Amino acid sequence: MRIIPVVDLKDGQVVHAVRGERQKYKPIHSISVLCNSSHPIDVAKAYEQELDLEELYIADLDAITSKGNNFEKILEIKEKTNLSTMVDAGVNSLQKAFEILKFKVDKIIIATETLTKSETIEKIAEAIGKKIVVSIDLKNGKILSKSPELRKTDVISLAVSLDMLGIGEIIILELSWVGSQKGIHSKRILQKLIPQINTPIITGGGIKDINDIYELKRLDVSGILVATALHKGNIIKKDLESFFSKR
Repeated sequence: MRIIPVVDLKDGQVVHAVRGERQKYKPIHSISVLCNSSHPIDVAKAYEQELDLEELYIADLDAITSKGNNFEKILEIKEKTNLSTMVDAGVNSLQKAFEILKFKVDKIIIATETLTKSETIEKIAEAIGKKIVVSIDLKNGKILSKSPELRKTDVISLAVSLDMLGIGEIIILELSWVGSQKGIHSKRILQKLIPQINTPIITGGGIKDINDIYELKRLDVSGILVATALHKGNIIKKDLESFFSKR
């Protein structure tokens, strides 16, 4: 199982994401014991050099909310680290997906939050395939989307249908728990879903400590998104070394 640290980008800085309340996000260095900077490359290098992690989830909040983008910062991370990146930049069309690929990202996240049509996922999957990660974004357990069709769909049914498209991975992300450190939110969904599909599942939102990581490992989750617990020192390098040594 992979532990995937998160970088949320807003106005060129890494911010601390809490419960999806984006207007309240503050620069990450204000809460971090891991990095005294909010510059994207500094935070990315801290994950890589201080914690020996190998992947990075990047949410470009400006692109997601159509208020600009941080693509040059994302490119800098790719050029100055060895981190494998998956990027959510509000992609809701095949054209936008190809635009993101120009910045050397390894995987493109298609998030239900920004989709206006459910069929967009299939179109992008047909063109790009395994480079696609679909994020099923939840708000209080319900699918968050601009698409009425997706909002009416339950998580299990959507994930099962995505499993047939040949995409790379699926994320189950409860936005109301992001940054809260309240623990695992979607345990029941994961227990029911994982045995039904072959596509690897990543989850995130609310991770409080290394015990949550071990519990998700027992559920056969492929990867875990985490940021707050790393920055607040509730999961430290020693915890990660012990976890990886037991795989």
